[in-house]
Amino acid sequence: MSGFGFGGPLWLVLAPVALALGPLALALAERSARRARALTRQPPRPRRAGIVALALAVALAAVAAAQPRWGERTVAVPTGGARVVAVLDVSRSMGVTDVAPSRLAAARAAVTGAFRALSGDRAALIVFAGDARVRFPLTRDLDAAAVVVENVRGGALLLERGTLFVVSDFLTEGYERALRAAARRFDVIAVRIREPLDGALPAAGVVRLVDAEGGPAREVDSDAGAVRDAWAARVRAIDAARERLFGELGIDEIRVVAGEDYVRALLAFFRRRTRAVA
Repeated sequence: MSGFGFGGPLWLVLAPVALALGPLALALAERSARRARALTRQPPRPRRAGIVALALAVALAAVAAAQPRWGERTVAVPTGGARVVAVLDVSRSMGVTDVAPSRLAAARAAVTGAFRALSGDRAALIVFAGDARVRFPLTRDLDAAAVVVENVRGGALLLERGTLFVVSDFLTEGYERALRAAARRFDVIAVRIREPLDGALPAAGVVRLVDAEGGPAREVDSDAGAVRDAWAARVRAIDAARERLFGELGIDEIRVVAGEDYVRALLAFFRRRTRAVA
């Protein structure tokens, strides 16, 4: 064991500086008071006590920051115990009920039981579903670890990815690349908003159609059956391409009709998702 010392001795330089500046501050205060007395019959009193207290406080703070210590010694602290890392599959296939009540529930019970049986050990949990994440690092708090495992749910949301809502009518093209990039980082949920006119052009004579994306305006005869059929066929082709893309990327879709109650559609979607990952 060594003698008295400091952990950060450089802070000690500040202590004498603070003590040296204290008298200077007092002298300046006295000079200001003398000048004030020449101008008024009730000059302010110099705050000597405050200046002295501030200088002492700075000096003592510097000494404290220097980390004074009386002796030190090196002690080897045995870690002891095992390091147990559980790797849990949380993909959608774990929701299969061939093992009651489900594969994921059985796996959770097994991991929870193993964690609670440990004594003096450390445990960690890794979850994966196409990608892997550390749910929590090695910890000795085995009861808390078991609680976390008990609340593990399957699906992409568990992987601590953000949830990205994409709201659009999806009556366009050229967004595939951006959507693929987003799906790699987020749990993407598409909210498709349409109105009846989007899928079926009514017979209303010659109408002027303006492209909301900035394209040229065109006049078409909506009474012509060929025009209405081409309109509907184009929308069906766009929808088919979108559905194939969403299926490939695992993107869920909420379909909302403009003017109707969208809350019901949202609630129905989240109920389905809750049942899927339970």
